[in-house]
Amino acid sequence: MAKATEGAIILIPLESQKEILEHFQLYQRAKLELKVVSPKDLVVLIKETEAEVRTNPNDLEVCLYLATLYEMNKELHKAIDTLEDWVKRNPNSPDAYVQLISLYERLGNYLKSDRYYERVGKPRVAICLREFYNEFLVCGLSAQTKYYNPDLDEIVDPEDPNDSDLKEHITKQSVIRLGFLSRIRKKDIPEKFVLGKINQDRHKRLLDKLAKYIAP
Repeated sequence: MAKATEGAIILIPLESQKEILEHFQLYQRAKLELKVVSPKDLVVLIKETEAEVRTNPNDLEVCLYLATLYEMNKELHKAIDTLEDWVKRNPNSPDAYVQLISLYERLGNYLKSDRYYERVGKPRVAICLREFYNEFLVCGLSAQTKYYNPDLDEIVDPEDPNDSDLKEHITKQSVIRLGFLSRIRKKDIPEKFVLGKINQDRHKRLLDKLAKYIAP
């Protein structure tokens, strides 16, 4: 994996939430692997995993995997019900919160997703804009387009060929939030949290837009 540079797409590392960050990566990897599974085989996997959950109802890993299978089979409400049932019995389960946040965001239910954000901060995807000494100035990438500022931000869509550099990191129309800025030390960005890189034209456009917006 490449080191973080200007234009890099990263996960904002939260030192106190290493386990959550690791689960987020495993969750995304599992979804990527299941994309190549045929619909027929996916149904078989679901039935097998449902049986395993009935046999081992206290196995969090199996429960999370079943929810992921439901999600990949476009049964989002079943995935949510599975996880909500788990957290009712096991309220201190941040791994389950991570998936619930993602599922509620896909459904556009930001009231519910924000509720879980309050319990555990899901690792945020960000873009490295500029390097200053040993730090990066980064901006956020959010699925909550209701915060879009047309004078500052940029809308991106996984279905738009012009946004192919971000396609693997968003599941629906999202917004690059130049108003959501933060500074992160280079040494605090492990190589495994570097997800990719935006194209040069986008990087230049974002810097130009930010400079124009803050200029007097």
